Amino acid sequence: MSIFEQFHYGVCYYPEHWASGRHESDIQRIADCGFSVVRLAESAWATFEPKEGQYEFGLFDRILNLCDRHGLKVIMGTPTYAAPAW
Repeated sequence: MSIFEQFHYGVCYYPEHWASGRHESDIQRIADCGFSVVRLAESAWATFEPKEGQYEFGLFDRILNLCDRHGLKVIMGTPTYAAPAW
């Protein structure tokens, strides 16, 4: 079955607001509940660029890997509506 022949059921997840120790179990529960897609990062500009010109992608690299391990597809949102405080 191709990606276009099935119904995808999605959820948004904001890992930047949760302790890193719970990410694995959160992603596992998302998959166990039958979701097939996770939407990430729409308010994460300050996480991606905590200081002007300093970029950090580690958190979302880890979450993308967790989603992949649990068979979840990902939609990366545009993080621009939450500008960083700097």
